[in-house]
Amino acid sequence: DGSTDNSLIILKKIKDKRIRIFKIKRSGGPAKPRNYGIKKSKSNWICFLDSDDLWENNKLSIITKQIKKKKIDILCHNEYLSSPNKISISKYGPFKKNFYKNLLINGNCLSTSAVTISKNFFKKNNLKFNESKKFVSVEDYDLWMLIANKNANFLFIDDVLGTYIIHDKGISQNNKKHLNNLKNLLKYHIYHIQNFEYNKKFLWLYFQKKIDLLSLFDNFKKNKSITKTVMSILNLCLLNPSFSIKFLIRKFF
Repeated sequence: DGSTDNSLIILKKIKDKRIRIFKIKRSGGPAKPRNYGIKKSKSNWICFLDSDDLWENNKLSIITKQIKKKKIDILCHNEYLSSPNKISISKYGPFKKNFYKNLLINGNCLSTSAVTISKNFFKKNNLKFNESKKFVSVEDYDLWMLIANKNANFLFIDDVLGTYIIHDKGISQNNKKHLNNLKNLLKYHIYHIQNFEYNKKFLWLYFQKKIDLLSLFDNFKKNKSITKTVMSILNLCLLNPSFSIKFLIRKFF
């Protein structure tokens, strides 16, 4: 994606005929290079590795065994979550009945660098990452929901086969932009994709409240106007007590 970190020079030094390098002009988001890579790929199985994440050495061999054993369309393994102060394990999934509805209501439970997808399923259902600037940092969440909406066979495995690295320069760490794009994504799905809730305005109101609370908690964590933020949270909770209690239980318990 037009990177300037000398990755192209390093890759050209690797003498392996299986590695093919493609470079495009900088697009401003991960969706376009991912779609381009999928199009250029020769295998039926696609794995993603973002530039700031890592794979374990045995990842591909374990994934290969899984896709040979079971009928699946998309697989996701667990990852180490690495931040400057600690390392923990991030567990993804689990798969649940009505998975599209579950993803929309409860949020993303997959990680791009931990995902393997069938290219045949992609082509059959005419799927791709949304390249709109309004979806940057949530284009993966959008795709998982679209895949779930096509009744894909999901498999979550407990193996920890990669590391997701948290740092200030990550796209998803720009929380103001991320929450705004999340709002764009959820509104699109509520009004154009989902069909389990007839009252779309009611559902959208629920998500507006949820994002407002997420934004307030983000301000609180950054210690910006703590008193004002606490008062705003309390005010929102008092105006919407039932929603707020359910939200807090889901977030912290």
